[in-house]
Amino acid sequence: MKKRFLILGLLVISISGMVGYNLFNKSHRSVMDEEAIEISAVELFERFEANEADGNNEFLDKVIEVRGEVAEILTNQEGKTVIILVTDNPMFGVSCTMEGESKGIEIGATVSIKGICVGYLSDVVINRAIITK
Repeated sequence: MKKRFLILGLLVISISGMVGYNLFNKSHRSVMDEEAIEISAVELFERFEANEADGNNEFLDKVIEVRGEVAEILTNQEGKTVIILVTDNPMFGVSCTMEGESKGIEIGATVSIKGICVGYLSDVVINRAIITK
């Protein structure tokens, strides 16, 4: 009986280890190659602000291409550039954490940014973003 539990325990640990290893080494999505949902920053923010659950169903973990006016350019704790796009709400916007360099972008410029929507936390948050236009 103890032998069965020992074998079963080792089997569970082995399978868990393999699953964990595969998840840890999973390749990242290529934002550049994926088809994107195109939307303006104002409309994207309004959709989440009106109904976060519906916004999550439509945009969460999907590649979107959002266009809008640059309100702020910041650097986060990881040293990555974060571009905030203007919305109709004066306090919040669409926060795009850039992948790689994003030189030449200025406050007030109109840009198109493609990335993965990760949800709504006062701002709509987009990660792994790249400038498309």
